Amino acid sequence: MRLSTIIILILVTSKVFPQCNDWEWAKSATGLSSNTESMSAITLDDAENIYGTGYFYSDTISFDSLKLYSSGFNDIFISKHNKNGDAVWVKNITGKNVDFGSDIQYDGIGNLYVGGKFRDSTLTVGVTSLTNNGNYDVFLAKYDTNGNVIWAKGAGGSTTDELASITIGPYGNIYITGNFMSASITFGGKTLTNSTTGKRDVYVVKYDPNGNVIWAKSGGGTDQDYSNSITTDSLSNAYITGYYLSATATFGAKNISPTGGGYDMFVVKYDSSGTVIWANNYGGSSTDKGNGITYDPAGYIYTTGYFFSDFIQFGTTTLYDSSSAGFGDFHLTKYTLNGTIVWAKGGLGSSLHEEGSEVIIGENSNIYVSGRYSSATFTIGGTTLNNIASGFYNLYIAKFDSSGNPIWAKGTGGSSNDYVHDIAHSSTGKLYLCGSFSSDPLNFGNTNLSNSGSSDLFLAKVADSDVMSLNIAATNESCDGRSDGQMDLTVNGGIFPYNYNWSTGETTEDISKLSAGTYSITVIDAGSCTSYSQTSISFLGVFPTSGFTVNDSTQCSSTNSFDFTNTGSTGSVMGFPLYTYSWTFDSAIADTSIIENPTGISWAIIGNHIATQIICDKTYQTCCDTSTKTMAVGSGGYTVTASSTDNTCFGDNDGIASVSVSGATSPITYNWSSGSTTNSISSLFAGTYTISVLDSSGCVSIENFVITEPDIISIFLSISDAYCGASDGSITSSVTGGNFTYLYNWSTGANTQNIVNLTSGVYVLSVTDFKNCKATATDSVISNMDSCSLVWPGDANSDGVANVQDILTIGLAYGLSGSPRDSISTEWIGQNCQEWDSTFADGLNYKHADCRGDGTVEILDVYAISQNYNLTHSKSSGKRKYNPSNPDLYFEIEDKYKNVAPGALIEVSINLGRDTIALTKAYGLVFTVEYDPSQIDSGSVEMSYDTSWLGSKSDTSLLTIEKDFYNNGKLDVGMVRTDRNSEQGSMQIAKMKFVITDNISGKSTFRDTLQLSFSNVKMIVEDGDTIAVNAIADTTTVVIEDTSDTLGVFIIYSLSNRISLFPNPTASFLNVNYENIEISEFSIYSIIGQQILNQNINPINDGFYIDLKEQQPGFYYITFQTDKGIISKRFLILRSNSDH
Repeated sequence: MRLSTIIILILVTSKVFPQCNDWEWAKSATGLSSNTESMSAITLDDAENIYGTGYFYSDTISFDSLKLYSSGFNDIFISKHNKNGDAVWVKNITGKNVDFGSDIQYDGIGNLYVGGKFRDSTLTVGVTSLTNNGNYDVFLAKYDTNGNVIWAKGAGGSTTDELASITIGPYGNIYITGNFMSASITFGGKTLTNSTTGKRDVYVVKYDPNGNVIWAKSGGGTDQDYSNSITTDSLSNAYITGYYLSATATFGAKNISPTGGGYDMFVVKYDSSGTVIWANNYGGSSTDKGNGITYDPAGYIYTTGYFFSDFIQFGTTTLYDSSSAGFGDFHLTKYTLNGTIVWAKGGLGSSLHEEGSEVIIGENSNIYVSGRYSSATFTIGGTTLNNIASGFYNLYIAKFDSSGNPIWAKGTGGSSNDYVHDIAHSSTGKLYLCGSFSSDPLNFGNTNLSNSGSSDLFLAKVADSDVMSLNIAATNESCDGRSDGQMDLTVNGGIFPYNYNWSTGETTEDISKLSAGTYSITVIDAGSCTSYSQTSISFLGVFPTSGFTVNDSTQCSSTNSFDFTNTGSTGSVMGFPLYTYSWTFDSAIADTSIIENPTGISWAIIGNHIATQIICDKTYQTCCDTSTKTMAVGSGGYTVTASSTDNTCFGDNDGIASVSVSGATSPITYNWSSGSTTNSISSLFAGTYTISVLDSSGCVSIENFVITEPDIISIFLSISDAYCGASDGSITSSVTGGNFTYLYNWSTGANTQNIVNLTSGVYVLSVTDFKNCKATATDSVISNMDSCSLVWPGDANSDGVANVQDILTIGLAYGLSGSPRDSISTEWIGQNCQEWDSTFADGLNYKHADCRGDGTVEILDVYAISQNYNLTHSKSSGKRKYNPSNPDLYFEIEDKYKNVAPGALIEVSINLGRDTIALTKAYGLVFTVEYDPSQIDSGSVEMSYDTSWLGSKSDTSLLTIEKDFYNNGKLDVGMVRTDRNSEQGSMQIAKMKFVITDNISGKSTFRDTLQLSFSNVKMIVEDGDTIAVNAIADTTTVVIEDTSDTLGVFIIYSLSNRISLFPNPTASFLNVNYENIEISEFSIYSIIGQQILNQNINPINDGFYIDLKEQQPGFYYITFQTDKGIISKRFLILRSNSDH
């Protein structure tokens, strides 16, 4: 019977019940019955607000309680919703005809771009009226996130021209694509000509953030050609996909021809200047299309669409149409940035049509595809989506990993056609989708949307969560009652972090010290999805019960013989014994035995002897029980029965030892090792105690007692301190000693083994075991401020101000990654962020260069500098190292500007280093150019880097920034590389262009001087060290004077460069060198104009020395009387404490 029981008990059972409502909410906007409404596109901002665009045909349409009224047929709408789907605001673009909103994009810095097509003769966008040139024209508009129009642009020709897709590239530039049927179409000042009038050609246009067209390109051939989608990479390259019917389609210098039979799909890459890099086409015997394209920052491009051909070839991969009648199948393809196919997936459908409409990239290069299917079933990986109305379209979204393996798929649909038009993914693991539906109702999980007309629009949110599964590795209890079983839990899928709730009350991932029984676990992930598992463990073996009797425990004869009889566990099943027996007898003539009942055991030595019995489970030899008895060998015979009680807690003295004697001859004498002479002693500490029993016949019996105590209760606390004053500290405890099990009582009132969500403070844990033994432990959680230096968005070098110098820090850290902040934000406020692994050479942590807080140093961090320019805060302390080399930074003006009229454009070369002394380790430079705004048209000032040796305009590794202060006559300039490779060279690093104002016209006599000067100069090398630059005193003087019959401008363009001062800054002296100029006198003035020194100079000299040790630190002017006129320069006396 017991053997069968063991087989049942060793089974481990587990039941898992996952529950998750992936669809979090769904919303619709309702219009009139029989009318059509659709949301064409959506985009998200950093706070997870949703912005949508589309069109509505009804007279009115309601977004929650917000209404829009149509002024014509189809009107365009733009809407903003919070992350719960509630409408924040809605706007419409009014017209009297049919207008469509096609796409919308958020640029990451507070701007929205909306585009589409309009048929009205005039389309009013904000205060801008766009005029239609015929049929449909293209429009593009910029809004802020409150729905205010910033600007609007239109483009079109005499027939139909359409916008299909918008994307935002680096530096905030906007790229659009679509098609045009007009003979020509003009974007800004760029005109594109159609290859064949009446047919459609493709266009791609690049705008700057102010709506100016940078370039426009067309592509196509003699037939119908369409572009559906556009994306850009981090280097401002643009990629488009679509389909074409022309016998030869030309994109730039690249020609592609169809493979035959219907439309072919194409993918084309443009560089940042609009030059076509490559153009690829894919197709078969029928129509094949590319619908969506996206860029993966890991360096790949993905497209999706469908193919009607029996098969289609992507590189070396052939996809076959799974529909028997050629209704079309889905495809998803991955490319390198050179256009090489990495892999292609498709052919997932059944008898009817399936296609991919949109594709986007999420975290870890996961791919999300949306689209539609009309087959009865559509299988993606291990998920089969069902269609209750085969032949009508259902919508779906699916997630793939970067290798193209399906992770999950979700779909919905009703009795009619339902479409998803666009999807967006948030950093919190949520997906948003929009579209239109004709079914009534359309179900999104527990939400049913009713249709009020021909077609209604919807907006829905779904958790990006893999199906959560629980795997429990259970370890059975080794022996019944030992409580050493355990559960090791592994959670797959879902959204980390997880909350664990065991039926034991524990909240850790794994649990231990378990007895046989059934245990359940409920896991809730960060997306509120729940999974439940129930698992049972048993015991492997049974603890037997030991015990025995002896025929006569005291024999006072040399012919003693003891017989032992087992009174403990015994038995067998089907002739197989259930237990093993082991006996030991100290110094006996026969001192061991493995039989159940040993007999005839004797001792030759008078005194006390111990017999020990061990009984074990035969199958599980670790399940054992032990009993002992003491035998007395002497000259007489009596029985001594010993008993004892161990101490309850460590350090107690409640132990008891006693004996009872029978069969002895009175009187009986008791002698304890402690000195007591009674048969029982109490109040014993742990230790060994011996009693000698002597009767009047002289027979002696000796008993030994070992009084034990449990180990001291030891509490070990592991502290996780609070971060930066937050409530995220925790204490984990482990307890040993005492008498298991334990009760926990924290000073917070918690009764769990571990406590979490702690602020800084002192915490006390009291532990009580099951015998009421107690122990306490105290420790402190501190607020760990080691990594709490605040990040101020825009102040990348943490010097207390956001300005042009911060671009140098961004260049040094460009492309590096670390811990992101809790939220992406460029608000001018100190923000907590964990330290990154690396620091700059001056000890500043790299996290300060991540101005947006998204965990990567990139171009978007430069925008934070511009946004918060010249804002200040209390700066961090830091040390800077300086390089002793002092290159010159100076202006140089060509001879052709020697005499020009007011109003002329002047170009000034800004040079770094002389042609005789090249710099070898330049990495970045910032400086301020100061000028008189009354003499230069401030609006005309601009910088050019086309011929800069630090990095030309075409060098994508050069990052630049300019910040104008028109009223003050200042221009902040920053240049830095992002590839951590220093440059070497000399002379021109930039050009400054400006127009001399013409407000001096009409003056009969006039002479004025314009000075261009440098300030706030800083230069770094590759490791972040600073190189001192001689620029503080250098100026170029522009003299405006009446030089002939007409007023003109005469520029003394090189005199200043003929005189050099070094070192500058200086501590105690100044060297003056000059060439091709005669100096007869010089004077030094303080910054407030007080003359400090005046001295004549021998004109034949080419240099002299000035002692400045007596002058105070500060700025000074030095003027030189030369044969060319008076030239002024500025220098700085700067001393450290060691210079005094």
